[in-house]
Amino acid sequence: MFRQTVKFKKGDWLLVSYDATGLEAVPLPIHTPNANERLKKFLETYKESPNQFTSQ
Repeated sequence: MFRQTVKFKKGDWLLVSYDATGLEAVPLPIHTPNANERLKKFLETYKESPNQFTSQ
């Protein structure tokens, strides 16, 4: 499994967490979206309608 990490692309991770998965010593390959793109999308939406995100 660890040899395969050299083939990982941006956003690919190897999750090894007993607390998160309940599996001991079992690496799980995961893919997460680009946080910068998510933030950019949020800010663009916020710019269009800022009152949508404020509590009244």
